[in-house]
Amino acid sequence: MAPSVCLHSSYRNQYPGRGPQDWGQQEHQDWGHDDWSVDGFPQGHQLEAPVAAKASVALDGSFLLAALQGGKQGVVEDQPLPAMPAQKAAAKLGEGRSDQLLTPAVDAGAATEEAPLYTFLDAGVVCQMLTREDGLFRFQGLANLCAQGHMKCSPTDGRALPKWLDPVQEHECIMFAITDMVMEQLNELAAGDPVLRLELERFRAGAPESRLQRCLEWGILEVLETTLHTQMMRLTSEHERRSKELNLSQHALKMLDFVCLWQTQIESEGRVLLLTSDASLRHFGAEVASAKPRSQWPVVLLLDELNALFQQDTARGGKLIFEASHQPGVVRQFCGAALSASILQKVAADVACGNSIAQRADGNDSVVLRQELLQAVNVVSTAMNFLRTGNFGGMQAAEAGRCLRSMEEALARWQALLRNVN
Repeated sequence: MAPSVCLHSSYRNQYPGRGPQDWGQQEHQDWGHDDWSVDGFPQGHQLEAPVAAKASVALDGSFLLAALQGGKQGVVEDQPLPAMPAQKAAAKLGEGRSDQLLTPAVDAGAATEEAPLYTFLDAGVVCQMLTREDGLFRFQGLANLCAQGHMKCSPTDGRALPKWLDPVQEHECIMFAITDMVMEQLNELAAGDPVLRLELERFRAGAPESRLQRCLEWGILEVLETTLHTQMMRLTSEHERRSKELNLSQHALKMLDFVCLWQTQIESEGRVLLLTSDASLRHFGAEVASAKPRSQWPVVLLLDELNALFQQDTARGGKLIFEASHQPGVVRQFCGAALSASILQKVAADVACGNSIAQRADGNDSVVLRQELLQAVNVVSTAMNFLRTGNFGGMQAAEAGRCLRSMEEALARWQALLRNVN
């Protein structure tokens, strides 16, 4: 397996002088053009490999930038790509070093699995992960797992992990990735969602209660810069035609193309995921991934189906992890499993191979019940968050309090039902 070079670096590494307050605050790109790719690359350009043996060539991700800009300087065809560097936060750079673009080193023996499992999130998923109180894959639940020692992670401040976790290797970690384009969409959604708006304000302020900030500090979240991604690199005009049939937005199409471009630098299948709340994008992603070689395409999953699979998984410890994610604070006992790249990759492979719950149980009433309960839990959780921010509308505070207590009781009953539904 030939090693590969990381095409991008984190937003914070690319722009050391800019913080969360700047994320998502940039100009929109015009995607209303017809400059579509031929064979997965922009018209007139090909993405070529660097000459690893040429010492004067800096292996800093500039080859991706050159490809995105249409440049060809310093690249030669049919040469192996150098090893992908580990994406580490500023605190990992060592004393006396400023937060800067990481430069990968060539390692002939390194494989692409030295990088974390990148899991990209679209705007709908980020919104749900910030506001929902059910499911494993929500930022509060992931932060809970990290604090307990039930998730493989590499904290940016070097804090000690519980003793039952072996020294964590980079390839065992999951890196949830939010692009700056998604941040822009979240800013738009926040205009009509006070809960989301509050979370984004906390994040930009670096508030300790910010769920996104906590995940950044645990080393499981990155915001990625995509400014140079101004035209389709992997998806073709035929893909665009099909996406219009499915009523996919340009945002969704651009997001998928960027994730596909990222996957081209990871030669191992299943090491790049895209989580979405859009069933049409899930279907379209499966169609795109049916082309060979499969290793060049990311796996696209629905957030709800992934949550449901983990909640029912007893073979790999998914259910134990699911339950632990709902327990805030530090625990003193190992639950028996820890969320890692390998577990997520195996569960995702089950879905990609057609083994999702909905597909395995066609016509099963319990599946329908589960889906309805998940939707009910989501709606009630959002309403509860809305009320907790003081948005009572025409209700008095006492009435709002009674409403919240009623919702909490209903939520507890539904979550108990979800645990018992086979």
